[in-house]
Amino acid sequence: MIEVEAKVPISKGEFEFLKAELTKKATSLGERTNQDYYYGHPRNAFLRIRKRGGEHSFDIKRRQTIRGIESNIEMEWSINDLAGWKRLLKKLRIEPSLHKTKKSIVFRQKGFIIELNHVRLLGYFLEIERLVKNKDQIKKAKHELVEYFKSLGFPAKRFEPRPYLELLNHV
Repeated sequence: MIEVEAKVPISKGEFEFLKAELTKKATSLGERTNQDYYYGHPRNAFLRIRKRGGEHSFDIKRRQTIRGIESNIEMEWSINDLAGWKRLLKKLRIEPSLHKTKKSIVFRQKGFIIELNHVRLLGYFLEIERLVKNKDQIKKAKHELVEYFKSLGFPAKRFEPRPYLELLNHV
């Protein structure tokens, strides 16, 4: 699967407004907190261990961003032995570089996953993604993503093109 996603920084007021609107119009998928630990050089770390709800996963992401819209190929594995994974990374000389805490309220509407996020040290964000099966579907998904953002009052010029990792690297 390929995730096609974009995000915009929003104010706390916009966050609260969108929360109320989406609660009325979209399907709630609940709240979640991600603790992400990135490994490798902070500018291009691509290895991540994520803790969500007591479960751990390891993923590798190949990211491409064009005009603020990412299309990512992400591979993810569940971790049963966290200490073993950390020892493996250390033996490979891959050191932890950054940590991110993201608290999200998640919704589904019109085939999109919508997250209202608060990222520690960075603030509030509206993040929307659609999963597609192959590269031929990316262009259409990007167009639909832009239109969906517009329907919520956020033009593409507000997209934040940098990943959270890069933003955190500048805090």
